[in-house]
Amino acid sequence: MKNSFHVAGGTRARRIIGGPREIPIFDEEVALRAKWHTDGFSSHADPVQRLAGPAGARGKEFAP
Repeated sequence: MKNSFHVAGGTRARRIIGGPREIPIFDEEVALRAKWHTDGFSSHADPVQRLAGPAGARGKEFAP
């Protein structure tokens, strides 16, 4: 699945993804207004991207 991510159960991040309008932070209910955008690039490549990456770098110089 491309551009997907995993968030561990029982964490604040999992609760936010679940869709509550407020979450407790330091015993205070805080309103959520954040939006998730996952259509960008990932720092992890799938197998096809790993093979395509070096081919696209031919003729380019890289700093040591």
